[in-house]
Amino acid sequence: MNLTCPNCKKEVKPDDVKWFGQEAREAAVFCCPACHALAELIYQRGKVELSRLLMMLMEGVRVSLAEGRLQLPESPNGEPSKKQVLEAILNMKDWIDARKALNKTTEK
Repeated sequence: MNLTCPNCKKEVKPDDVKWFGQEAREAAVFCCPACHALAELIYQRGKVELSRLLMMLMEGVRVSLAEGRLQLPESPNGEPSKKQVLEAILNMKDWIDARKALNKTTEK
């Protein structure tokens, strides 16, 4: 009996079924080999991009700290909200991007 890939809806022989999501200790999902390859590609590229974002975050925090600009708005309970932290990160990224653009124009 063949199974149907939940993503592309094609029939998959039981011997050809691939599983995605097992390493995350979540419920894995079966799929056809083509959809599995696509899911792996997206997942692996996503991991690389997240790693790059973490490096940018580290650099932004480091530069902000060194320049005396690292701060978060006051919060009623003393702990910043997720929104406040994400806004601070975006502000750091905007500032770093503007600084890089300025450096490029002054190098010419």
